[in-house]
Amino acid sequence: MGPLHHNRHLLLLLLLRLQLRSMCRWTPAAASVQTGGMQTFTATVTNTTNKAVTWQVNGITGGNTSVGTISTTGVYTAPATVPSPAIVTVTAVSLADPTRSGSAQVTITATAPTPVTVSVAPAAASAQTGGTQTFTATVTNTTNKAVTWQVNGITGGNTSVGTISTTGAYTAPATVPSPAIVTVTAVSLADPTRSGSAQVIVTAPPPSTSWLWGVTTDDSTVQTASQVSAVAAFSKRVTIRAVLTRR
Repeated sequence: MGPLHHNRHLLLLLLLRLQLRSMCRWTPAAASVQTGGMQTFTATVTNTTNKAVTWQVNGITGGNTSVGTISTTGVYTAPATVPSPAIVTVTAVSLADPTRSGSAQVTITATAPTPVTVSVAPAAASAQTGGTQTFTATVTNTTNKAVTWQVNGITGGNTSVGTISTTGAYTAPATVPSPAIVTVTAVSLADPTRSGSAQVIVTAPPPSTSWLWGVTTDDSTVQTASQVSAVAAFSKRVTIRAVLTRR
């Protein structure tokens, strides 16, 4: 066998050995997961009949609570808090050839907080000029329940649209504003971008009604209307006039 033929034989053996070495690929190659969230990875092993892999996170088989855990089927669960650094490495190691592996990077982000909500009750009300109406604000998804009260966007209101106290007691203005509908708003102190509102219709009071009583009698002892019934019992001549007046 000549030297050239011998070199070709060695080359073929080398290529064969390289082809027989197991190869491990994974998907996705990169991912972003919120704290407590999950991401499934898939490992593809080629050039061997043994497709099994061992999953690791930052070199730790199965991971841990600090960097996240991963199941034997490739389901990664992010830790409860963002690790430092926030990027971890998920690795699939071939069981057929432990020197062969594939990796993916996972960026851990903080879970977005549930937005604050504010509701105002009652949602609609009617108040006469100078009258009062109490509103209640309900704030959820935060331990800070405090709010700032506004009337038509003015903190505390004013004499034109009505005023509102820090406890939600609205006092209508002395005259009906234009327009007659004003908006009472509770703004969250925990998140000033979150608020709840109610509408108030300000009305003028109805005209007052009074009765003027006139009493005439031939009995000089009758002085007041309260004595009329007693006088009538004695068959005295009594005339009662009722005049309705409006102002």
